[in-house]
Amino acid sequence: MPDQDDSPNVTADEAPADASPAVTARLFAGLESLARGGGAEQPLPLSLAPTVAALCETVGLAAEAIGLVLVNGVHAEAATPLHPGDEVSLFPPVGGG
Repeated sequence: MPDQDDSPNVTADEAPADASPAVTARLFAGLESLARGGGAEQPLPLSLAPTVAALCETVGLAAEAIGLVLVNGVHAEAATPLHPGDEVSLFPPVGGG
């Protein structure tokens, strides 16, 4: 199969429930209210979330809404590739003074 992405744009709400392999997005501190579906924990097929950036886009979160990303408890960046079973925790930016 060629390595091109001609899959249709599918949101987390439209993803098949039994799709595997999967990753889990865990949204904290109000991000769940900004995301599609509004859930604090959203399982996603890896095909929709091969990287942290793609996962954020799939759940409907803009890059500026994310302050901290952890993949399996370890700090990660937008370009971090995801693997089956990964848990991605997303937190908003922290302000204060």
